[in-house]
Amino acid sequence: MKTKMVKEIMTPVAQYTAISQEATLYEAILALKTGQKNFEPVILVHNEHEKILGVVTRPDVLRGLEDAYKNYAVYT
Repeated sequence: MKTKMVKEIMTPVAQYTAISQEATLYEAILALKTGQKNFEPVILVHNEHEKILGVVTRPDVLRGLEDAYKNYAVYT
């Protein structure tokens, strides 16, 4: 453990599922589903130059869905 390097155990970025920053929430959900098949906990988000800008996680998607639900829910 003291001699093993992180680069020996890391997963290369190219192996992760990635989506454009212009993707829709629906597309992110589909990508997350694909990523889960590969046991990936995140979806990488990139710009038009393929630069990684961030990640989308399952909780991020749930927060996005919650906002959509609030807009369409009928409160009495």
